[in-house]
Amino acid sequence: MLEAMTSRFRQTFSVDTFDGLTVDYATATRCPGLSCAAIRAISDYEYDCQMALMNRKLQPRLETVFMMPAENIRT
Repeated sequence: MLEAMTSRFRQTFSVDTFDGLTVDYATATRCPGLSCAAIRAISDYEYDCQMALMNRKLQPRLETVFMMPAENIRT
């Protein structure tokens, strides 16, 4: 589903899966330093903030961007 949604961005965006730590994957694939997390509730933010801070400790160049989706998503 993600590949279908992002197909028009193929030159600048890719969908992939991995095992292990995000920082290790980002380093191995020479990711430009962007990790995205969708925040739906305060509990999501608390967890993702802890993960982002740990990722920053392990790889200071890896930035995390938090996105808040619309409450009412139409399908």
